[in-house]
Amino acid sequence: MNILLTGEIGIGKSTVIERVIAESGVNAGGMITKFRNRESPSRKLFISDLGREAALEAVSFSPDAPPEVETEVFDGFGRELVEAAGGYELAIIDELGFFERNALRFQKAIFELLDSPANVLGVIKPDNRGWLSGIRAREDITIITVTIDNRDEVPVRIMELLGLTPQ
Repeated sequence: MNILLTGEIGIGKSTVIERVIAESGVNAGGMITKFRNRESPSRKLFISDLGREAALEAVSFSPDAPPEVETEVFDGFGRELVEAAGGYELAIIDELGFFERNALRFQKAIFELLDSPANVLGVIKPDNRGWLSGIRAREDITIITVTIDNRDEVPVRIMELLGLTPQ
């Protein structure tokens, strides 16, 4: 089963994923993206393994220039994390967006993971352009929009869809 969360920035999508993992005790692996200095004009986006043992800078922001995307980080480290995620009971991909638009090896790994028998739980930007439209068009994807009104119930719904029971 492939479940992707979408919704506004900061609404709690990553928190939903963390709750599913914590409350079910599922063996999960994969990749997450996290900002450092989120409020700073010079913030940075890192790709990290789910255990947060390794992190590489993937995008740099500055106030006077467009974001600087390290495509090779997505195609290298990010791809490796996605490929390894299929070996877990639950593969986590947090999050898919437009920074990966030129990372073709990363994209290929994502589509292969979605084609695999692995259960996938991830986040996708609320955008339907480019490579994201190919994901959204798949018939094997369940997309759940997280809102302030439903974010407390979404983890329970996901666990039900995946056949997981709370610990």
